[in-house]
Amino acid sequence: MKDLLFQLHRFQEKFKIVTGSEKRQDSIYNEFKYIENDTDIVIVHDGVRPFITHELIERCIAGAKQFGSCIAAVPVLDTLKKVKNGKIINTIDRSDLYQTQTPQAFKYEILSESYKKFKKENLNFTDEASLIEWAGYEVYIIPGENQNVKITIKKDSLNAEKMLEHRN
Repeated sequence: MKDLLFQLHRFQEKFKIVTGSEKRQDSIYNEFKYIENDTDIVIVHDGVRPFITHELIERCIAGAKQFGSCIAAVPVLDTLKKVKNGKIINTIDRSDLYQTQTPQAFKYEILSESYKKFKKENLNFTDEASLIEWAGYEVYIIPGENQNVKITIKKDSLNAEKMLEHRN
């Protein structure tokens, strides 16, 4: 993999390929252990979001420098319903709801301290922002991008192919 990455992308800086785990949180922690503690900002991004832009990365870095922790997010556009046993219980006000994305960016110390607290517990987090919140830190959002889609199911792959066609 290292040879392939160097050959295709001509990486000049050193990098390390780290083995993942069954859970995202454990995979990210495995990677975090290799980051030098003199690092200022740590950025986490899902490989299943291939349409990331340089501008979005820059906004996340700026947000982490300003706030300590930030994530990309876009406003929820769909009407949301809470449902129980197939019956609508209520409609949820979406005016304060956001759909989060990656990248997520954090000051090294905040992520490090959060992991120290986390390793003493047996909890599950779906993203690093949830871990940071649980550890008692504030997390801010910065404007995400609608094209920064997550490719999870076959339909997502088909939509991504259409997006690529329109870029060319």
